[in-house]
Amino acid sequence: MLETARALNTTGLVDAGYEYLVLDDCWQAETRTPDGSLQSDPERFPHGLLWLSEQVAEYGLKLGAYTDYGTQTCQERPGSLGHYAEDAQFFADNNIQYLKVDTCHTQDLDPRVQYPLFQQALIDTGAPILFSMCNWGLHDPWEWAQDVANMWRIGFDIQAWWFSIDRVIGTMRTLGPYSEPSAWNDPDMLEVGVADLSE
Repeated sequence: MLETARALNTTGLVDAGYEYLVLDDCWQAETRTPDGSLQSDPERFPHGLLWLSEQVAEYGLKLGAYTDYGTQTCQERPGSLGHYAEDAQFFADNNIQYLKVDTCHTQDLDPRVQYPLFQQALIDTGAPILFSMCNWGLHDPWEWAQDVANMWRIGFDIQAWWFSIDRVIGTMRTLGPYSEPSAWNDPDMLEVGVADLSE
């Protein structure tokens, strides 16, 4: 993570507008603490998220993290269902300024109900946390998410092959009217340089 932060800084990407360095799934330990709090994986992140956010800030970046509104994350780490308020405060206390909330193990709960509940938990912390909603484009989030999240995924995870990229482009070309300042469609990550993909 620190090598990546350093590279974003020294290559000029921070100056070009890149703000966030984001952890995805598996930053967490496999269980919560005895009092029910999330905790960092002790081997991968022995110093914890607050220390990492402070280190990343030295390179001009904000730290992002990941959770899931279900009982578990996609990789079966502790999810946030039943812990929205506590987890939102955990992220605020650890200076997380970007939060991706995924949609695995959700027991068919309606994301149009659950995501606003998570949004309110984040608002209640008073912390400036960008809210990235990831329900893979199900239930047409572009039609209702502008008042809930800062960004919403428009489809399933992008893959490093042309069919997947072309599908994302095809979906995005119709969704421009749904974006607005501080609320936008998320096509998933860039795939430049991944596998055999060139510039």
